[in-house]
Parts: sequence; structure tokens; C-alpha cells
Amino acid sequence: MAPSINRLLQARDAMLTIISSREDGARYVPIFLRLEKEIAAHKGTNEDYQRILQMAAERSSAAA
Repeated sequence: MAPSINRLLQARDAMLTIISSREDGARYVPIFLRLEKEIAAHKGTNEDYQRILQMAAERSSAAA
């Protein structure tokens, strides 16, 4: 099961704290970047879904 957007955002925020508070914080940058990619993908999927629903609604109203 894919993580929710809220869990991804929480994990990203936790990584910000880790990166900024530890001397070896740079080691965690790849994890932070992966979380950013996952967040962007999740938002993109949601935006695509909303766009598709809008198109379907427009088509239904045009056919009526």
C-alpha cells in the first residue's frame, strides 16, 4: 500500500530536522530527495485524477 500524502509530508519534515541538526546530515539528503519525488508524484496523480473527473463532467453535461 502506498503511503498517504500526509505521511510523506511528515517524513519529509522529519528529514529536514535530521539533516539540519546532525553533523552527518548530508548523508540523509538522498532520502529527503526521494520523499520530495514521492510527494510530487502523489500530487501529480491527484491533479490528473481531478482533471479527468472534470473532463468526464463536461462531457456528461454536453451530452445532456
